[in-house]
Amino acid sequence: MIECRGIIKEFGTPPQRILHDLSFTIGDGEFVSISGRSGSGKSTLLYIISTLDSATQGQVLIDGRDIGTMNIEQVHHFRNKNVGFVFQFHYLLPELTALENVLLPARNLGLIQEKTKMAESFLE
Repeated sequence: MIECRGIIKEFGTPPQRILHDLSFTIGDGEFVSISGRSGSGKSTLLYIISTLDSATQGQVLIDGRDIGTMNIEQVHHFRNKNVGFVFQFHYLLPELTALENVLLPARNLGLIQEKTKMAESFLE
């Protein structure tokens, strides 16, 4: 479950508020879509939920864990183990094979042996 409580995001000086006190819950197995005009904060919200950015104010809880209370190493570990993100524009490392690119998070966690068969099935 993903729960956002009072998410506010501001950029710049003076601060320009992009996200205005967003609160919602996404249940396990639930599919949602986020729509809005260009520049309305959709990508910013996704970056915050996925731990790639942090909110100016508010909380993001994923399966009950408040990601805002984690240190940077804990966030990286949590993201590599629990968060999947398909970017609009992919950034594959050209010096790696497709399989090696898919296995990057597993490599960072030292789990290549355990995850190779799963990665191969995803690529099929």
